[in-house]
Amino acid sequence: MKKITLFFFLVFVYLSSSSYGQIGISENFNNGISDGWTGTFAATASQACSGQSVRSSIYEFNPSAELVSPNIIGVSNATDLTLSFDYKIVDWSLATNPTAEGWGNFTVDYSIDGGANWINIATVNDDNHITSAECATMTYVVPAADLPVNSDFQLRFDATWESGDYYLYFDNISALQVAEDVPDCDAVLTSPEDGAVNIPIEDSEISWSVATGIPTAYSLSVGTTPGGVDVLNNQNVGNVTSYDIGGVLEYETTYYVTIVPENEFGQALGCAEYTFTTEVDMTIPVDCNAGPVNTTFCYGEEDFEYIYQASDDNVVLNLDINSGQVEVFYDSVTVLDSDGSVIYEGDGDVAGMSFQSTGSSITLQVEGDNYNSCADGAYNPFDVSVSCSSCVNPQASYAVVGDCENGSQFNVEVDLTVLGDAADVTIENNQGDSQIGDATGLYVFGPYPNNTFVEFTITNNQDPSCGTVSDLLTQEYCLENIVECGMDVVNTVACYDANETVEVTYTSDDGAVLNLNVNSGNIYIYGGAFQVLDSNNDVIYSGYGDDGDLSGLDFQSTGDTITFIYDSGFYACGDIDYTALDITVECSSCINPQANYLVVEDCINGAQFNVEVDLTSLGDAVDVIIEDNQGESQLADVTGVYTFGPYSNGTLVDFAITSNQDPSCEITSSPITQEYCPVNYLECGVDPVNTVICYEDYEVVEVSYVTDDGSNMNLTVNSGDIYTFGGTFDVLDTNGDVLYSGYGNEGDLSGLEFQSTGDTITVVYTAGFYACEDIYTALDITVECSTCLNPNLSYDVVSACENEVEQFFVEVTVNSLGSATSLTLTNNQDATQENINEPTTFNFGPYPNGTEVVYTTVNDQDASCTVVSPVQTIDYCPQPPIIIDETKSVEELVDILINNPCSTVSNVTSSTGIDFGSVNGISYFDHNGSNFPLENGIVLSSGDVNDLPGPVGIGGVNTGWPGDPDLDNIISEIEGGLTDFNGANDASIIEFDFVPFVEEISFDFLFASDEYGIFQCDYSDPFGFFLTDSNGDTVNIAIVPGTTDPIAVTTVRDNTHNAGCASVNPSYFDVFYGTTGMNPLASPVNMLGRTVVMTASAQVTPGEQYHIKLAVGDRADSSYNSSTFLAAGSFELGEFTLGEDITIDDGTADTCSGDAITLDVGLENTNGADITWYQDGNLVEDANGDPVNTPTLEVTEDGEYAVSVIYFGSSCALSDVINVEFLPNPEVDLGEDIITICEGGATVIDGTPTNLSELDDVTYAWYLDGNEIAGETNATINVTEAGEYTVEVTGYQCTVSDSVVVEQVNYQVDFSNVSIGCTEEGDTNSFVLEPNIIGVPADEMDDLTYTWAPGGEQTSSITITQDGQYTVTVSYLGCFETATYNAEFTEAPQIDLGADAIVCSGATYSLDATPLNASDFDALTYSWLDADGLEVSTDAMPSLPGGVYTVLVEGEFTNNGMTFSCVGTDEIVIDDVTYNIDLGGDQELCGMDPYTITATIANEDTTNATYQWSDSSGPIPGETGSSYAATTDGTYTVEVTIDGCADTASIDLLFDLSPQIDLGTDVTTCDLVPYTIDATPVNMPASDVVYTWSLDGTELAAETGATLDPSAYGFGTYTVTAVSVNDSDGSCEVSASVVYTEAAIDLTITTTEGETAIAIPYCSDSEPVPSHTITFTASADGAPVGVNYQWYVDGTAIAGATDASYTVTYDEEGVFVADYSVEVSYDSCLFTSGSTPVDVTIEPYENGCVISQGISPGNVDGFNDCLDLTFLDDRTGIESLKVYNRYGRLVFERDNYVNSFCGQDINGDELPSGTYYYVLVLEGEDSVFGRMKKSWVYINREAN
Repeated sequence: MKKITLFFFLVFVYLSSSSYGQIGISENFNNGISDGWTGTFAATASQACSGQSVRSSIYEFNPSAELVSPNIIGVSNATDLTLSFDYKIVDWSLATNPTAEGWGNFTVDYSIDGGANWINIATVNDDNHITSAECATMTYVVPAADLPVNSDFQLRFDATWESGDYYLYFDNISALQVAEDVPDCDAVLTSPEDGAVNIPIEDSEISWSVATGIPTAYSLSVGTTPGGVDVLNNQNVGNVTSYDIGGVLEYETTYYVTIVPENEFGQALGCAEYTFTTEVDMTIPVDCNAGPVNTTFCYGEEDFEYIYQASDDNVVLNLDINSGQVEVFYDSVTVLDSDGSVIYEGDGDVAGMSFQSTGSSITLQVEGDNYNSCADGAYNPFDVSVSCSSCVNPQASYAVVGDCENGSQFNVEVDLTVLGDAADVTIENNQGDSQIGDATGLYVFGPYPNNTFVEFTITNNQDPSCGTVSDLLTQEYCLENIVECGMDVVNTVACYDANETVEVTYTSDDGAVLNLNVNSGNIYIYGGAFQVLDSNNDVIYSGYGDDGDLSGLDFQSTGDTITFIYDSGFYACGDIDYTALDITVECSSCINPQANYLVVEDCINGAQFNVEVDLTSLGDAVDVIIEDNQGESQLADVTGVYTFGPYSNGTLVDFAITSNQDPSCEITSSPITQEYCPVNYLECGVDPVNTVICYEDYEVVEVSYVTDDGSNMNLTVNSGDIYTFGGTFDVLDTNGDVLYSGYGNEGDLSGLEFQSTGDTITVVYTAGFYACEDIYTALDITVECSTCLNPNLSYDVVSACENEVEQFFVEVTVNSLGSATSLTLTNNQDATQENINEPTTFNFGPYPNGTEVVYTTVNDQDASCTVVSPVQTIDYCPQPPIIIDETKSVEELVDILINNPCSTVSNVTSSTGIDFGSVNGISYFDHNGSNFPLENGIVLSSGDVNDLPGPVGIGGVNTGWPGDPDLDNIISEIEGGLTDFNGANDASIIEFDFVPFVEEISFDFLFASDEYGIFQCDYSDPFGFFLTDSNGDTVNIAIVPGTTDPIAVTTVRDNTHNAGCASVNPSYFDVFYGTTGMNPLASPVNMLGRTVVMTASAQVTPGEQYHIKLAVGDRADSSYNSSTFLAAGSFELGEFTLGEDITIDDGTADTCSGDAITLDVGLENTNGADITWYQDGNLVEDANGDPVNTPTLEVTEDGEYAVSVIYFGSSCALSDVINVEFLPNPEVDLGEDIITICEGGATVIDGTPTNLSELDDVTYAWYLDGNEIAGETNATINVTEAGEYTVEVTGYQCTVSDSVVVEQVNYQVDFSNVSIGCTEEGDTNSFVLEPNIIGVPADEMDDLTYTWAPGGEQTSSITITQDGQYTVTVSYLGCFETATYNAEFTEAPQIDLGADAIVCSGATYSLDATPLNASDFDALTYSWLDADGLEVSTDAMPSLPGGVYTVLVEGEFTNNGMTFSCVGTDEIVIDDVTYNIDLGGDQELCGMDPYTITATIANEDTTNATYQWSDSSGPIPGETGSSYAATTDGTYTVEVTIDGCADTASIDLLFDLSPQIDLGTDVTTCDLVPYTIDATPVNMPASDVVYTWSLDGTELAAETGATLDPSAYGFGTYTVTAVSVNDSDGSCEVSASVVYTEAAIDLTITTTEGETAIAIPYCSDSEPVPSHTITFTASADGAPVGVNYQWYVDGTAIAGATDASYTVTYDEEGVFVADYSVEVSYDSCLFTSGSTPVDVTIEPYENGCVISQGISPGNVDGFNDCLDLTFLDDRTGIESLKVYNRYGRLVFERDNYVNSFCGQDINGDELPSGTYYYVLVLEGEDSVFGRMKKSWVYINREAN
C-alpha cells in the first residue's frame, strides 16, 4: 500500500468575529486571580490593600516576580489609555513594616502584539517608590498614538530583587481607554461557577468577572428555566461584580443567569447564559410521636451533612453518636445548633458524644480530605440517633483552676449557665463529689491531685433522662511550683503535644538551692530543645541528653529557683519512641561540687583511653570522693585535674563525685567512652587489632593502623553497612593511594579485604544521612600483620545480555603474583583450576544473572597469603543512558510531540530555570536503545536535564526558580490546602495553542521522580497538562486513569518502597531503583522511580482553538527533582489511516466475494470536513450521482480505493490509498431439490464445484439433517436412507453449501393412547374413534383410504356408542396397515345423600355417600366441603355438625392402558340452633341512677325468642322483655328460649361508691397549729374509705386517716384522694385540695447611690481627702403597710437606722470593708435580707502626684529608667506627650502615653544626656495639672 499525503494550497478568506472597540481592564482580585492572568503572584486577604490583593514573596532565592494580564485582542479604539493601580512593598515577616531602600525595582510594561514585544510605561524604584505599610496608588497615561486601532493590549508588572526579603502587593488594577462603543459581553460567572452543582441555598450571592470594553454597570437576569427571569428580570445592579439575589434559592433547582455589561453607549449584545444547580435537601424529619431517627453512613471522598428537623417546633432535639470516627488533624466532625452556631467541632473517635439543640433542629457535618476515611476501612462508620427531648438539658462550662500554691493540685469551677427546665440539678463527678444546684452560677469542686481525670455529670432532678456530661478534665502539671523543704519532693510528668513549648519553674519555700532530676523522657533532636535555667536565668544546660534520651540528667540551681524549658519539635509525647518528661525537684541540703570530663586517648599503649576529671568547684564540701564504675576512686580537697584510667575502648565509664560532709550532695556524669583509636599500633606476632565503629549521621571517621616492625598488613571488613546515596567508604595505602572507594555489595561492606604495600593502612568512612543502628550496622574491622605480599588481582564483571538472555562473564586479571612464584586460581562455580606463573588474564562464564561467583587465589608457597575475591555478580542488564539533546528549540520540541504535517500550532512559549539564571529543564530525549518505555520525545524537568541520563546516582539539586499557580492548585487539591511551605518551585513549562481535527486528543507520557522512596509519603511534586478551551475553561487532563486524582508522587506510589504510608494507585507505579526495587545501575534514567506509561486524553471540538500548558515542578524545595517524559508523535490532532492493502497474494484478503468491506478514515468527528473517495481513479458517487462525502465507505468490488480529507477549509489535506481484493466463492449445485426412493433403495449425490480450477485448498463436508456425517469428505456420497443432505465446499476460506431432500415411504397405523373417558350423569355414551397415522406428511393425508369393520365405513373416523371390537385398514402409496380397538364405556359415580336435616346445640348428623355404581371403579375417594369450601371429612359415612355440606366422590378406572377419573356430587343442609347471651360485665356505679340491663343475642335469629328476668328472690313478675332497669344492689339473671333451646346469663350491680368529701376553703396564716383538715365522707363510714394524702405533690405516707394536722408538715397545697373499699378498680375515686399559705415578704437591698466597691486615689499633697457616699434601699415586696425596719452592719444593729433606706458616708483615708443587711418585722413574722458587701479604699497615690524631672535610662538598678505617668493615666488619661530638645526640635511623640519614654528618640535611638522639654496634654481637666502641663526632664546617662 502506498501512503500519500496531499497538500492543497487553497485561497481562502479568514473571517474573524467582530469585537467591541475599546480597551478595558479592571481587576480587584477579590475572587482570586481571574482566568488569563499569569505569573508568580498569588491572591491573599492577608494585609491586602482591600478585600484580596495579589502578592509575591521576593528574596535572594526567588529574585524576580511577574504579573501579566490576559491579552485583549484587537479592541483598541486609538484613544488615550489611563492606567492606575495600588501597590505596596513590605517586609516578609509580618507584612506590616515598609521595606527599606535598596529593595530593587519593578517595571510596568504593555504589549500590542500578544507579548512578543514589551513597551515600558514606567519603572518604580527608590527614586519614586512610596514607602509605606499602606497601599499607594500610581497613575499613568499611554498616549492614543501608541495604541493603534484594533491593536492588542496586554499589561505586565515585572519585579527584580536587589536586597531584602519582602512582599510586593498589587491591587485595583485599571487600564481604560475612552469608551466609544458598548462593552464586550465577556463577563463570566465565577461564583457559583458555570455548571456548578450542590450549591448551598444560603449562598445567594452571584459573582462574575469584569467585562472588557469599559462597562459602567451590569444588568442581571436570573430564572429557573432557560431564558427565564422569574427570580430577577434584567436588574441593573450597578458597576459591581457581585450581587446578592436574596434568600430565594430552592433545593434541587437549576438557575439560569445572564450578565449583561453596559455603558453610556448601551448594553452588550448576545451575552451567554450560565447555569448552576442547588443542593439536595438533606433535612431529615424527626417525628416526635414515632421515636428516634437512626442514621448510618460511611464517609469517604464525599462530605456529609444531615439536618434534623423536629415535627414539633416547640421541642428540642437530642443527637447521640453511637459510633463514629474520623482521621485526627485532617478530617472533622461539626455539630451545629438551630441558629447555626457551633455546638461542637473536633476529630478522632466521637463515639458516645451527645448534644442537645436549643431549637427544633440540629445539624451534623462530617468533612474528610479523601484519604484514610471510613470508606477506606480505616475508621469506624457513623451510627447516629436523633430524638425529640422530653426536657431541656442543663448547660455548664468547666474551668480547671490551678491550686499549685497548696500543692500539686487543682480545682474545677463548674459554671452552671442554664438549668434547662429543671427546678434543681445534681452536679456530681467520678471522684465521689456532688452538689445540688438550684440556681445558675459557679460551683467549686476539688482539690484534686495533678493528672486526676475528673468527669462531671449534671442531672435534672425532676427528669433524670435530662442531663449533660463533661469531657475529662485535668491539670497535667503546675507551671509554678513551691517546693517545701523538709517535705516530699515535687514530681512533674509532662506529656507534651507536637510543637508545644513547656516552661515549668520551681521555687523553694526557704531560699534553699534546688536539685532537678530527669527520671525519664525523650526529645526530638531535629527541632526540639531542652534547657535548664538557673535562678538568675543563666542557662545551666541546653542539649539532647543521650541522643534524645534525657533520662538521668540532674542539675542544681545556685539560688532558690530552677526552670526547665522544653520545645517538643515535630513529635508529641506518645509518638514513635517519645515518652513523657518525668522530672523530680527537691530542696538540697548542700551545694553540689562541679566538674568537667575529658577523654584522653592512650592508643600508643593499646586500644585504651584515660579520663581527666576537672574538679572546678567543691561546692560547700571540704573534700569529695571521685569514683568511677570501674572500681577506681580518688580523694579531692582542692580544685584541679584528676586523671583516671586507662580503660579499654568501648568501656562506658560513669563518674560520681560525693561530698564527704554530706553524702546527699553528689553529682554523676553521663557515660564516657572512647569508641575506637584514631591511630592503632599493631604488634606483629600478637593478636590482630579489632575496631568496632558505631558512627553518627554525617560523621566522618578516619582510622589508621601502623605496624611496629614495618610489615605490610591485611584489613578485613567483618561487617558493616554504608548509605549508598551520600556515604563513602575509602581505604588508603601507605603512600596515600586509594586501594578502594565504593559501597561494597549495594552498601554491605562485609567481606571486603585489602593489603597495604607498607606499614600503614587507613580507613575513611563518611556516614551520610543515617547513623549506625538507624537501619545500618556498625563497622567491624580486623587488621593484622601479613607474613607475605598478597597477589594482586582485579575482577571485571562483563554483562552479556543479548537476545533476551540475561548473563555475564567475569574477567579476572592477575596483575602481580605478590611474593609467590606460582598461584592456584579456582572459583565456587566448578571452573577449571588455573595454575599461574606470571601475570595474565582469564575469562570465566557465562553465568546467569544473579549467580554469586567467588574466586580464591592461593600462594602455593605460603597459603596464608590467600586472596578471596568479593562476590562477583550482576543482577541486572546494564542499560545505555538516555540521550539528552538541548539543541532543539521549543518550537521544534512541540513539532516532535505532535509530528503531524497538518497540525495547526501557534503561540509556543516556555519557561524553565535558564529563564531565571538557573539550569535548563526542557529538552529532547532518545532512549538510546535502552528499555526505557518511551523511544523518544520531549522531557520537562524541575531540575537540570543534563542530570537525567542514567544510571541512578548523584544529581537532583539545583538553584531554585519560581513555581506555577496551576501546580500550586494541584498541590492544594492533593494536600487539602496551600501554605507558605508546600507551594510549587522550579516549574518547567511549555505552552501552545492548537486546533484539533478529532473529537479526542491524547498523548502518551510517564512521570518520574527522585522523591520516590524516602519522601514519597509527603512530597507531592506535581505536574499537569492544563487544557483551556475557547471559553477560558481549564482542566488538568493528567490524571490517574479511572480516577479524578492528579498525578504526583503521593497519588501514584507503592508502599513496598516506603512502609510509612499506604499505597495509592499502585497499579500505575512501574519501577523503583533502590534496595526495595531494581538495581539503580539498571536505570537508563537518573530518577529513583517512575510510573507506567499513561495516556492523557480529553474530548475536544474539532476546529476550535485550544491552549495547552505542560508543566512540572518541585514541591516546597529545589531538591529531589521530578520529570515528565512525553512520547514523540503521540499528541494526536487528526492523522488517520485506512490500514494495510487487502490482497490475496499478500495473504491479507479475508472477505469472500459477495460480502462487504467497510473502509473507515477513523476520525470521530468529520463535521465540516470535505471527504472525497476514489475507486481505480474514478470518483465514487452515491445513488444520486453525488460524490460520497462520508467518513466510511462500504465496498464489494476489487479495486484501488483512495480518500482525501480537508478540514475546515484548511490548505492541508490528509489522504490514504488501499488496494482491496475479495476471495472467490466455490460454485456448487446438487441438482433437483427432492429425490424419492423406496425402502431399501440408494442414490449418489455429487458436490464437485463447477469452478474447481479457480479454487485453492478445496475441502468437503456432508451433513444429514444438519448433522455432519463422519468420514464423508469426498465430492460424492452414496445415500441409502431418507433425510436432507447438505454439502459444504470450502475454497480460499470461503464456504458455499447446497442441499437436497431424499424421501422414503414408511408409515404406521395404531390406536395407542386412544381411550374412552368418563360419561357424566345425564349424558349418553358417544366416542369418535380415529386411528393414529405416523410417518405421512400432513399435506398428503388426503391421499389415504380407510375401511372399518364391522360396519364397512370408508371414513377416517367413526362414532361408537357401545362396548365392542372395531378394526380399520389404511392404504398409502400402495402400502396397507391394519389396527384393532376394544371399546368400553364407564359412567360417573351416582350419589344420594337424602333430604336436608336439623340438629340442636352442636349435635352431629350421620351421612352416607357410597355410589350406587361403586363396582364400576377401581378406587373411590371422598371429600366433604362446608359452606366456605373447606374440607371437613374424607370418610364415606361421616357424622357432621350443623352446616351446609357438599360431597365430591371421585372414582378411578382404567381404559386401554390409560387411567381416568370421574366425579359425582350431592349437597345437604344441616341446621344447628346455637346462640350466646351477653349482659355486659358486672358494674360498680359511682351514683344512684337506675342501670338498664340489656340481653344481647348473638349468632341466632331472635324473632321467636322469649325472655324471663330474675333477682335473688326469683323471677320478677312481668319482666319478659329483652331489657330490665335495676335500682338496687344485687345479682340479676335472664333466661332466653329460641326454637325450644334455653340458655341463661347473670350480672352483679353495686351503687353509690363515690365518697362525698369537703376540705373547706384555702387558708393564709402565719401559724398552722389551730387547723385540722377533715375528709370524712357524708355518704359512707370513714372506715369504708382508703385515704391518700399529699403535700405539694409529695405523698405523706404516714397519713391514712380522714383527718390531718397541717402544723406537722407546714405550708403548701394539701390534697386527699378517697376511694371506697368496695370500688375494685378505683374508678369512683375522688380527690380534693386546700391551700395553706404562709404570709411572706420578698426582701432585697438595692444600692441607689454610690458604688459599693471602689478605690479612690488622690493627691495628698494638693487635694483634700475625698468622700464617698452609699445609699441602701430595702424593697419588701408583699409586706403590709406599717412594717418595721432595722439596718445592720457586720451583724450589729445600727442605732436609729429604722427607715426603708440607709446612707453611709466615708470621708477619711483608709480601707473600709463591711457587710450591710436589713431586717423587716410585723406581727409574729420576722424577715432578714442577704448581706451587701462594701469595699471602699481612700488612699493617696503611692508615689505621690509628682512628675519626675529626671530619668536615668539603662542603668543596672532598674529604677527611674522611664518617665512613668501611670497615675495621670489613671486620673484623666493622657492624650499625648511631645518631647523637644533644647533647640525646640521634636525628638519624641506618643499618643495615649503612659510610661514609654525611656530616653529614646522617634526612631528608637538613644538621646544624649541633657535637659529636654515636654508638652503633656491630658484627656480631661485635672484638678491639679489642668488640661495641659509643660515642663522639663533631665536625661542622665553619665551615671550608667
